[in-house]
Amino acid sequence: VGAELSDIITRRVIIAVLLMLCVVPLLSYSSPVEDEKEATQFLHKVNIQAGYGENVDCNFLLGSTQEYTDFMLNIANEISAKKNQYLVGLKILPERCGSNQALNFMDDDLIGNVREESIALVQTTPDFINGIEYSVLSVFHLRSIIEEESLSGIYLTLFVIFMLVVLSSQFNGDAQRLVLSPIEDMMEMVNMVADDPLEDFDFHAHSKTGEYETRVIQVAIQKITALLRVGFGVAGAEIISTNMAVDGENSSMFDPMLPGKRIYAIFGF
Repeated sequence: VGAELSDIITRRVIIAVLLMLCVVPLLSYSSPVEDEKEATQFLHKVNIQAGYGENVDCNFLLGSTQEYTDFMLNIANEISAKKNQYLVGLKILPERCGSNQALNFMDDDLIGNVREESIALVQTTPDFINGIEYSVLSVFHLRSIIEEESLSGIYLTLFVIFMLVVLSSQFNGDAQRLVLSPIEDMMEMVNMVADDPLEDFDFHAHSKTGEYETRVIQVAIQKITALLRVGFGVAGAEIISTNMAVDGENSSMFDPMLPGKRIYAIFGF
């Protein structure tokens, strides 16, 4: 029984671990933070190449900035279907091209009404060329990301709870089938013998267990009861019944010297 139960538990644990290795990555959420940093760093390089003063290329800078904002909009759409505003602020230094709204904007109302944890700042390392600072600051509203992370956490928790419930029920079922049920059958067999020690019970039909150690014990109980009937006979039925009973103070001790009963009989030869 121990080896069989150990093999079953090992197989179930291996299947559960493989299933969790496949499902947990699907339920885990990773935010596109690296995409934000790489895109902002690329815009910073474009900002430097656009130049300053008379040599500034506003069309190049504005076109690249528009592509940057469109890219962030696509990220927001991929994160959530609620179309929440993702890029809420952008500041490109130095200010030029007439301080165009596309190059410098900041949604102060939204930023001021959300928690600090819901705002992420991505700022490039400033570069100074001819005493002029070149840098890019982007402000992101992380509400969609936080919502997706929360939902992923809920789904992952529900999956883990489901796995625990299934494994627990499977382990309990195996223990019941291989260990507890055979023991209950043996207890019922002993009680049957204690109630009527002279009855020849069919224990094979009564038992539902496989060929394990518990089955060997059940066969031994059947043989012992048969030997007791042969040894004590009808007159000793009370002794068998009392000693086979599992209830009572002295149920763990064998007492063959129990008070007997006087029986009147006529023997014919």
